[in-house]
Amino acid sequence: MHSNYVSALFSRETGTLVSLTYNNQEMMKQGPKPLFWRAVTDNDRGNNFAFDHSQWYGASIVQKCVGMKLEEKESHATIEFKHALSIHKDVEMTVSYTMYADGKIKVKSHYQGVKGLPNMPIHALSFKLPADYKQLNWYANGPMENYSDRRNGARLSWFQNTPTENIAGYVIPQETGNFTGVRRVDILNEKGQGMRITSLTDALECKILPYTAFELENAFHPYELPPVHHTVVTVAGQQSGVGGDDSWGATVHEEYQINAEGCLQFNFMIEPV
Repeated sequence: MHSNYVSALFSRETGTLVSLTYNNQEMMKQGPKPLFWRAVTDNDRGNNFAFDHSQWYGASIVQKCVGMKLEEKESHATIEFKHALSIHKDVEMTVSYTMYADGKIKVKSHYQGVKGLPNMPIHALSFKLPADYKQLNWYANGPMENYSDRRNGARLSWFQNTPTENIAGYVIPQETGNFTGVRRVDILNEKGQGMRITSLTDALECKILPYTAFELENAFHPYELPPVHHTVVTVAGQQSGVGGDDSWGATVHEEYQINAEGCLQFNFMIEPV
Protein backbone atom coordinates (compact mmCIF):
# COMPACT_ATOMS: atom_id res chain seq x y z
CA MET A 1 0.00 0.00 0.00
CA HIS A 2 1.16 3.52 -0.81
CA SER A 3 -0.90 5.04 1.99
CA ASN A 4 -2.94 4.00 4.98
CA TYR A 5 -5.16 7.11 5.09
CA VAL A 6 -8.72 6.35 4.00
CA SER A 7 -11.81 8.51 4.37
CA ALA A 8 -15.40 7.58 3.42
CA LEU A 9 -18.57 9.66 3.30
CA PHE A 10 -22.10 8.29 2.91
CA SER A 11 -25.32 10.09 1.97
CA ARG A 12 -28.66 9.30 3.59
CA GLU A 13 -30.45 11.10 0.74
CA THR A 14 -28.91 9.15 -2.14
CA GLY A 15 -28.30 5.96 -0.19
CA THR A 16 -24.74 5.34 -1.27
CA LEU A 17 -21.05 5.97 -0.74
CA VAL A 18 -20.55 9.46 -2.16
CA SER A 19 -16.88 10.04 -1.32
CA LEU A 20 -13.92 7.71 -0.87
CA THR A 21 -10.45 9.20 -0.54
CA TYR A 22 -7.14 7.38 -0.48
CA ASN A 23 -4.37 9.63 0.81
CA ASN A 24 -6.54 12.69 0.05
CA GLN A 25 -7.19 11.54 -3.53
CA GLU A 26 -10.90 11.31 -4.35
CA MET A 27 -11.80 7.96 -5.89
CA MET A 28 -15.58 8.21 -6.26
CA LYS A 29 -16.87 10.33 -9.11
CA GLN A 30 -20.24 8.62 -8.67
CA GLY A 31 -21.06 6.21 -5.86
CA PRO A 32 -22.24 2.60 -6.24
CA LYS A 33 -25.79 2.31 -7.52
CA PRO A 34 -27.88 -0.82 -8.14
CA LEU A 35 -27.87 -1.71 -11.83
CA PHE A 36 -30.25 -4.13 -13.54
CA TRP A 37 -29.72 -3.22 -17.19
CA ARG A 38 -27.06 -3.98 -19.76
CA ALA A 39 -26.68 -2.40 -23.19
CA VAL A 40 -28.65 -4.57 -25.60
CA THR A 41 -26.71 -6.84 -27.95
CA ASP A 42 -27.41 -7.73 -31.57
CA ASN A 43 -28.92 -11.00 -30.32
CA ASP A 44 -31.09 -9.05 -27.85
CA ARG A 45 -32.44 -6.92 -30.68
CA GLY A 46 -33.40 -10.03 -32.61
CA ASN A 47 -35.50 -11.52 -29.78
CA ASN A 48 -37.16 -8.32 -28.47
CA PHE A 49 -35.14 -8.45 -25.26
CA ALA A 50 -35.48 -4.70 -24.64
CA PHE A 51 -39.28 -4.77 -24.96
CA ASP A 52 -39.70 -7.81 -22.71
CA HIS A 53 -37.31 -6.57 -20.00
CA SER A 54 -37.70 -2.78 -20.25
CA GLN A 55 -38.99 -2.49 -16.68
CA TRP A 56 -35.43 -3.15 -15.52
CA TYR A 57 -34.20 -0.18 -17.52
CA GLY A 58 -36.50 2.08 -15.51
CA ALA A 59 -35.54 0.38 -12.25
CA SER A 60 -31.88 1.20 -12.98
CA ILE A 61 -32.54 4.85 -13.82
CA VAL A 62 -35.06 5.78 -11.11
CA GLN A 63 -34.50 4.67 -7.51
CA LYS A 64 -34.91 6.21 -4.10
CA CYS A 65 -33.46 5.53 -0.67
CA VAL A 66 -36.23 4.71 1.78
CA GLY A 67 -34.29 3.64 4.85
CA MET A 68 -30.91 3.62 6.55
CA LYS A 69 -29.55 1.54 9.41
CA LEU A 70 -26.25 2.02 11.22
CA GLU A 71 -24.54 -0.60 13.39
CA GLU A 72 -21.32 0.20 15.20
CA LYS A 73 -18.96 -2.32 16.78
CA GLU A 74 -15.46 -2.12 18.20
CA SER A 75 -13.70 -3.31 15.06
CA HIS A 76 -16.03 -2.01 12.32
CA ALA A 77 -19.20 -0.13 11.45
CA THR A 78 -21.92 -1.14 8.99
CA ILE A 79 -24.30 1.19 7.23
CA GLU A 80 -27.18 -0.32 5.28
CA PHE A 81 -29.38 1.48 2.77
CA LYS A 82 -32.80 0.25 1.66
CA HIS A 83 -33.83 1.18 -1.87
CA ALA A 84 -37.30 1.33 -3.41
CA LEU A 85 -37.46 0.26 -7.06
CA SER A 86 -40.00 1.47 -9.57
CA ILE A 87 -40.49 -2.04 -10.96
CA HIS A 88 -42.60 -3.21 -7.97
CA LYS A 89 -43.38 -1.75 -4.56
CA ASP A 90 -42.74 -5.06 -2.76
CA VAL A 91 -39.25 -5.70 -4.14
CA GLU A 92 -36.63 -5.49 -1.38
CA MET A 93 -33.24 -4.06 -2.32
CA THR A 94 -30.52 -3.28 0.21
CA VAL A 95 -26.87 -2.35 -0.13
CA SER A 96 -24.63 -2.39 2.95
CA TYR A 97 -21.11 -1.10 3.53
CA THR A 98 -18.95 -2.37 6.38
CA MET A 99 -15.98 -0.12 7.08
CA TYR A 100 -12.92 -1.53 8.84
CA ALA A 101 -10.10 0.31 10.59
CA ASP A 102 -7.56 -0.70 7.93
CA GLY A 103 -9.54 1.08 5.20
CA LYS A 104 -11.22 -1.96 3.70
CA ILE A 105 -14.92 -1.74 2.86
CA LYS A 106 -17.09 -4.83 2.53
CA VAL A 107 -19.99 -4.26 0.14
CA LYS A 108 -23.07 -6.47 0.10
CA SER A 109 -25.91 -6.26 -2.41
CA HIS A 110 -29.12 -8.10 -1.46
CA TYR A 111 -32.22 -8.38 -3.63
CA GLN A 112 -35.52 -10.10 -2.83
CA GLY A 113 -37.94 -10.30 -5.72
CA VAL A 114 -41.64 -11.02 -6.09
CA LYS A 115 -43.63 -13.23 -8.42
CA GLY A 116 -44.47 -12.06 -11.90
CA LEU A 117 -41.34 -10.05 -12.69
CA PRO A 118 -39.50 -10.51 -16.00
CA ASN A 119 -36.07 -12.09 -15.82
CA MET A 120 -33.32 -9.67 -14.81
CA PRO A 121 -30.58 -8.68 -17.30
CA ILE A 122 -27.93 -8.14 -14.61
CA HIS A 123 -27.70 -7.90 -10.80
CA ALA A 124 -24.90 -5.43 -10.19
CA LEU A 125 -23.56 -2.31 -8.55
CA SER A 126 -21.98 0.29 -10.81
CA PHE A 127 -19.84 3.30 -9.92
CA LYS A 128 -17.44 5.75 -11.52
CA LEU A 129 -13.77 6.42 -10.80
CA PRO A 130 -11.60 9.17 -12.30
CA ALA A 131 -10.46 8.30 -15.82
CA ASP A 132 -6.82 8.34 -14.64
CA TYR A 133 -7.44 4.92 -13.08
CA LYS A 134 -7.18 2.85 -16.24
CA GLN A 135 -4.51 0.21 -15.63
CA LEU A 136 -6.35 -3.05 -14.93
CA ASN A 137 -4.78 -6.16 -13.41
CA TRP A 138 -7.16 -9.13 -13.34
CA TYR A 139 -7.30 -12.58 -11.81
CA ALA A 140 -10.34 -13.90 -13.65
CA ASN A 141 -11.48 -15.88 -16.64
CA GLY A 142 -9.86 -14.23 -19.64
CA PRO A 143 -8.05 -12.65 -21.35
CA MET A 144 -10.87 -12.05 -23.87
CA GLU A 145 -14.37 -10.96 -22.84
CA ASN A 146 -16.61 -13.81 -21.73
CA TYR A 147 -20.11 -14.46 -20.37
CA SER A 148 -21.89 -17.18 -18.44
CA ASP A 149 -22.83 -18.95 -21.69
CA ARG A 150 -19.70 -17.94 -23.61
CA ARG A 151 -16.73 -18.77 -21.39
CA ASN A 152 -15.48 -22.21 -22.40
CA GLY A 153 -12.67 -20.58 -24.36
CA ALA A 154 -11.50 -18.53 -21.37
CA ARG A 155 -9.08 -19.66 -18.69
CA LEU A 156 -8.55 -18.56 -15.10
CA SER A 157 -5.38 -16.47 -15.24
CA TRP A 158 -3.67 -13.19 -14.49
CA PHE A 159 -3.93 -10.65 -17.30
CA GLN A 160 -3.82 -6.90 -17.86
CA ASN A 161 -5.73 -4.44 -20.03
CA THR A 162 -7.38 -1.01 -20.00
CA PRO A 163 -11.04 0.08 -20.03
CA THR A 164 -10.75 1.21 -23.66
CA GLU A 165 -9.34 -2.16 -24.68
CA ASN A 166 -12.43 -3.80 -23.20
CA ILE A 167 -14.64 -2.15 -25.84
CA ALA A 168 -15.08 -4.73 -28.61
CA GLY A 169 -15.19 -3.42 -32.17
CA TYR A 170 -18.88 -3.98 -32.84
CA VAL A 171 -20.47 -2.00 -35.67
CA ILE A 172 -23.21 -0.92 -33.23
CA PRO A 173 -22.05 -0.25 -29.62
CA GLN A 174 -23.53 -2.80 -27.23
CA GLU A 175 -22.83 -4.91 -24.13
CA THR A 176 -19.11 -5.64 -24.06
CA GLY A 177 -16.04 -6.26 -21.91
CA ASN A 178 -17.47 -8.64 -19.31
CA PHE A 179 -15.33 -11.14 -17.41
CA THR A 180 -16.62 -14.09 -15.39
CA GLY A 181 -14.91 -15.86 -12.51
CA VAL A 182 -13.42 -12.63 -11.16
CA ARG A 183 -11.44 -13.27 -7.99
CA ARG A 184 -9.63 -9.94 -7.95
CA VAL A 185 -9.04 -6.87 -10.04
CA ASP A 186 -6.77 -3.88 -9.36
CA ILE A 187 -7.71 -0.52 -10.91
CA LEU A 188 -4.59 1.66 -10.90
CA ASN A 189 -3.20 4.96 -12.15
CA GLU A 190 0.22 5.38 -13.76
CA LYS A 191 1.82 5.51 -10.30
CA GLY A 192 0.44 2.10 -9.39
CA GLN A 193 -2.03 3.57 -6.89
CA GLY A 194 -5.71 2.83 -6.82
CA MET A 195 -8.39 0.38 -5.78
CA ARG A 196 -8.57 -3.39 -5.39
CA ILE A 197 -11.85 -5.30 -5.70
CA THR A 198 -11.91 -8.83 -4.29
CA SER A 199 -14.72 -11.38 -4.39
CA LEU A 200 -15.81 -12.60 -0.97
CA THR A 201 -18.25 -15.34 -1.96
CA ASP A 202 -18.65 -16.97 -5.34
CA ALA A 203 -16.56 -15.55 -8.14
CA LEU A 204 -18.00 -12.31 -9.50
CA GLU A 205 -18.62 -10.96 -12.96
CA CYS A 206 -17.10 -7.55 -13.70
CA LYS A 207 -16.72 -5.10 -16.53
CA ILE A 208 -14.58 -1.98 -16.37
CA LEU A 209 -15.21 0.37 -19.28
CA PRO A 210 -14.96 4.06 -20.20
CA TYR A 211 -18.76 4.21 -20.69
CA THR A 212 -21.93 3.33 -18.82
CA ALA A 213 -24.46 0.81 -20.13
CA PHE A 214 -26.73 3.73 -21.05
CA GLU A 215 -24.04 5.57 -23.01
CA LEU A 216 -23.41 2.40 -25.00
CA GLU A 217 -27.15 1.89 -25.42
CA ASN A 218 -27.72 5.36 -26.84
CA ALA A 219 -24.97 5.27 -29.48
CA PHE A 220 -25.76 3.75 -32.88
CA HIS A 221 -22.17 4.16 -34.12
CA PRO A 222 -18.86 4.14 -32.20
CA TYR A 223 -18.18 7.79 -33.13
CA GLU A 224 -21.35 8.78 -31.27
CA LEU A 225 -19.92 7.66 -27.94
CA PRO A 226 -19.01 10.62 -25.70
CA PRO A 227 -15.47 11.69 -24.74
CA VAL A 228 -14.01 9.59 -21.93
CA HIS A 229 -14.48 11.25 -18.53
CA HIS A 230 -14.59 8.27 -16.14
CA THR A 231 -13.64 4.69 -15.53
CA VAL A 232 -16.98 2.92 -15.07
CA VAL A 233 -16.78 -0.10 -12.75
CA THR A 234 -19.62 -2.62 -12.75
CA VAL A 235 -19.46 -5.46 -10.23
CA ALA A 236 -22.11 -8.12 -10.73
CA GLY A 237 -23.20 -11.19 -8.87
CA GLN A 238 -24.61 -12.43 -12.16
CA GLN A 239 -25.31 -11.26 -15.68
CA SER A 240 -27.61 -12.89 -18.20
CA GLY A 241 -25.95 -14.83 -20.97
CA VAL A 242 -25.75 -13.35 -24.46
CA GLY A 243 -27.21 -16.21 -26.48
CA GLY A 244 -26.30 -16.57 -30.12
CA ASP A 245 -28.01 -19.74 -31.36
CA ASP A 246 -29.37 -17.36 -33.97
CA SER A 247 -29.90 -13.60 -34.19
CA TRP A 248 -33.55 -13.49 -35.21
CA GLY A 249 -35.53 -14.76 -32.24
CA ALA A 250 -33.64 -17.30 -30.15
CA THR A 251 -33.47 -16.32 -26.49
CA VAL A 252 -30.69 -16.97 -23.99
CA HIS A 253 -30.90 -20.53 -22.68
CA GLU A 254 -32.93 -20.68 -19.49
CA GLU A 255 -30.03 -21.81 -17.29
CA TYR A 256 -28.16 -18.60 -18.19
CA GLN A 257 -31.04 -16.24 -17.41
CA ILE A 258 -31.62 -14.57 -14.02
CA ASN A 259 -34.89 -15.35 -12.28
CA ALA A 260 -35.98 -12.09 -10.62
CA GLU A 261 -38.65 -13.68 -8.43
CA GLY A 262 -36.26 -15.02 -5.77
CA CYS A 263 -33.29 -13.92 -3.66
CA LEU A 264 -30.04 -12.67 -5.18
CA GLN A 265 -26.96 -11.42 -3.39
CA PHE A 266 -23.22 -10.96 -3.72
CA ASN A 267 -20.35 -9.57 -1.63
CA PHE A 268 -17.03 -8.00 -2.42
CA MET A 269 -14.27 -6.02 -0.74
CA ILE A 270 -12.91 -2.62 -1.77
CA GLU A 271 -9.47 -1.59 -0.50
CA PRO A 272 -6.65 0.79 -1.42
CA VAL A 273 -3.58 -0.37 -3.34
